[in-house]
Amino acid sequence: MGDERNLIARLENENARLREDLAVVKKGCIHRALFGAVPDPTLVAENATGLIVEANDAAVALFRRSREKLIGLHFTDIHPREIQDSARAEFENRPPDGSPPPPIRIDVESSDGEIHAVELHGRSFIHEGVEYTVGVFRDISSRLRVEEELRKSEERLRIQIERAPFSVQVFSPDGETIYVNKAFERLWGLQLKDLEGYNILQDRQLRRRRILPHLERAFAGEFVAIPEIEYDAAETFEKGGKRYVSAYAYAAHDSKGAIDSVVLMHEDVTERVEKERALQAREWRFRGLIEHAPFSVQILDAEGNSLYVNRAFEALWGVSAKEIKNYNLFQDEQLRRKGVIENFRRVYAGERVELPLVTYDAKEFKSGGKRRIVAVVSYPLLDDRSRVENIIAIHQDVTEREDATRRLQQNEKRFRAFADNSPDLIVQYDSELRLLYANPVLEGLYGMPVSTLVGKRFEEFTTEPAEIEFWVKRLRAVFATGEPRTVEYQYSFQGKPYDFFVIFVPDVIDGETQTVTAYARNVTVIRKRERELREVNAAKDAFFSVVSHDLRDPLHSILSTAETLDKLFDDLDDDERRRLVGFLFESSKEFGELLQGLLQWASAQSGSMRLARRTVSLRTLVEETFESVRGRAEEKSARLVNDVGDDVKVFVDPNVTKTVLRNLLTNAIKSLDEGGMAGVRARREGAKTLATVYDNGVGMSAATLENLFYERAKPSGFAEGAGVGLTIVKDLLERMGENISARSEPNKGSEFTFTLESAS
Repeated sequence: MGDERNLIARLENENARLREDLAVVKKGCIHRALFGAVPDPTLVAENATGLIVEANDAAVALFRRSREKLIGLHFTDIHPREIQDSARAEFENRPPDGSPPPPIRIDVESSDGEIHAVELHGRSFIHEGVEYTVGVFRDISSRLRVEEELRKSEERLRIQIERAPFSVQVFSPDGETIYVNKAFERLWGLQLKDLEGYNILQDRQLRRRRILPHLERAFAGEFVAIPEIEYDAAETFEKGGKRYVSAYAYAAHDSKGAIDSVVLMHEDVTERVEKERALQAREWRFRGLIEHAPFSVQILDAEGNSLYVNRAFEALWGVSAKEIKNYNLFQDEQLRRKGVIENFRRVYAGERVELPLVTYDAKEFKSGGKRRIVAVVSYPLLDDRSRVENIIAIHQDVTEREDATRRLQQNEKRFRAFADNSPDLIVQYDSELRLLYANPVLEGLYGMPVSTLVGKRFEEFTTEPAEIEFWVKRLRAVFATGEPRTVEYQYSFQGKPYDFFVIFVPDVIDGETQTVTAYARNVTVIRKRERELREVNAAKDAFFSVVSHDLRDPLHSILSTAETLDKLFDDLDDDERRRLVGFLFESSKEFGELLQGLLQWASAQSGSMRLARRTVSLRTLVEETFESVRGRAEEKSARLVNDVGDDVKVFVDPNVTKTVLRNLLTNAIKSLDEGGMAGVRARREGAKTLATVYDNGVGMSAATLENLFYERAKPSGFAEGAGVGLTIVKDLLERMGENISARSEPNKGSEFTFTLESAS
């Protein structure tokens, strides 16, 4: 009986062992199937010997050896033959711990001699007391070929840019020049070293010519066509030339889509612009000379058709340009009868011809035309192939001098009609400074009829010494030089100032100035608007100064935290990451509130500010403000102290108040030495609460305190930017109907006390 029980027990143990062995076999099959299915070539080698003990199907395909042939090879045998010995020596001299190297790039050789570039990832493990290494080979041959092609492509592009006929300038994202090609050097006479320290986004010449907004769009990622301008390199770099250029700018992005550079290509259009301007100037001079010439001018094409007539032609013949547009010289029967056509044929043959006096009756052409006796000079205009393209005929009227006198009288009548109805003051004086003519505007200024002033000297109808000196001095100067002058003049009438822009125009005959006519325009409204515009520009400049002053600290905190997360993200634990992300969120929120405060101040400057008052805890506002300046305080190991009681409530605009606190605290921290202290305290005095921002910093002198809130310059001995910040504080407090004062001693610190409305 006992033997049977022992037998049964042995059978059960054997059965259990068989089940365990079966499980191990099944598990090994599963692992074997998984290992074989790995897509990357994988080898397993024994660390002690370096012999390969296992290979998957992908490894068989890569090395073109069967699994059986791979197993038993030393792992260095898969290296190219010429480096197998050095690879084996490196393996034998490896560190004692046998740890595999980090991922490396190596070359391996298949059985047919083909070399493959691979990236090897190794990891060690121990099985049944034996240490092995699993090596995963990732074939990077295709990637390396692509990278090599990309490198060659970039090199070809660099060579093409370097040899390009147009100027190329490349900038970093912050506007510093990092590359110029040969065409740039030829165009501007500058080399890359000459541009050291130059930032295109701060170029005053480009700002003055309103080009910076176009460039800023390019630095933001747009493709921008930049308007044609004249740029003087010598003005900016004290060397180089002046050229007219048109340009294109675009941003280049890295693999992550971020802008890593901005390319600016210049096209030199100097020669074209100068030619165009010279041609345009000649054309305008030519057209102006012809249009305003006192003699009749007619231009005809190569077939004799009338193309153009000037005003003198129309006046001479009583025929308008529209009426004569269908006229043809060779079909004019009157000229044919008088034998004039043959003279014009000589002109069309390329000869300059002075025709005999011609009597021509335009009534045969038009019923309203005139009969005139004219002297005619005609000459050809040749094209670039020396062929006659047009001819010009100039007619000099020699019929009746009375016609000229009548036309002069008509012109004077038109001028008088214009002058009498002009809103500008128009006066004319002779060489004795007697008034010859004045339009009704003078009567409005002096309250006397113009008829009583004509013939009098200037000092006879005004007793104001400054006014007499102004007019007499300039009239005499124009009579003496015969040259026109322009000047601005302020005239006060009945206690009200007027600004006038005056042009003195001499009438010179035979080298002598006969009369001087003065045209005076009332520019009082224009000057007022200019002053208002300057004030608006000053407010704009102040706003940009404020942005630089107030946004630096919170932005520094945000960037510093973001940089820490970017560089150390994998090294930080989850709690530290959450802390930094939380801090980044809070800093961003404070930054947004700060920006809102600045925009409110800008609104105040423009007169559009609207206060949103409510009852708040002053202590809470101080704590919130501390958060926005804590980063700067920690840099100096400074202590921030909130001495405001929990019961201090104020009725204010919270954002405006925090802007005031932030500016004062920022200035206080900047004035501190290492380990200093800045704080806020408050007390209630009736309807007002007195809040004080104090510090134990460098302090200020009495002279600085005297003009502290009235100058935008930095106070002597005080922190940079403080003058701007205090101007903001004073402006915002005054918008809320509050005031501020300061006291300070050198090396003992400063106190800034301002009022706030107490909450009821």
